[in-house]
Amino acid sequence: MPHPVSGTNTECLALAIAAPQAVLDEKVNVEYRQFFIKDEGFWEAEETPEPEGPAEGEFLSTGPDWIVVVSGAEYHVAAVRIEAWTAAPDRQGDDWELSTDFKFTCTTGELGVETLTTGPASEERITIGPPGKYYGRAYSKGRDEAAGQFADRDEIDEGTEQYLIQFWPA
Repeated sequence: MPHPVSGTNTECLALAIAAPQAVLDEKVNVEYRQFFIKDEGFWEAEETPEPEGPAEGEFLSTGPDWIVVVSGAEYHVAAVRIEAWTAAPDRQGDDWELSTDFKFTCTTGELGVETLTTGPASEERITIGPPGKYYGRAYSKGRDEAAGQFADRDEIDEGTEQYLIQFWPA
């Protein structure tokens, strides 16, 4: 069997698109049932628009340089993975409970995960590409389980709720 890289240009292109070009894995403290993905440009804008929550039945909303994600439960640590792609990735399997597609505009292309009141989840950032317009897809799982744990015992196991957020150029 030939080595996969030694194939045709089409095979090489398929291999190049089959994986994200950059990945950021974070743990974020969910406060008041929400957290943010913010572009570095959010802090540099002369007028910063107030992030608004999603419409009824949705778990994500966007604005210039920000994304707000609404969790299934209060006060816990959720796992968040952000991926940057060069083209639209294949849809994920059925193990994700919810998904939504969205459009996003960013000033710098440098994104980080942030809490509502205490700022960045860490100093880590991901470059999704140059400034501009992007398509995105977000997935969520563990929302009902997290809400159930909170209702039963007033605490939630770390990482019960998980998110995958993917970006690619528009």
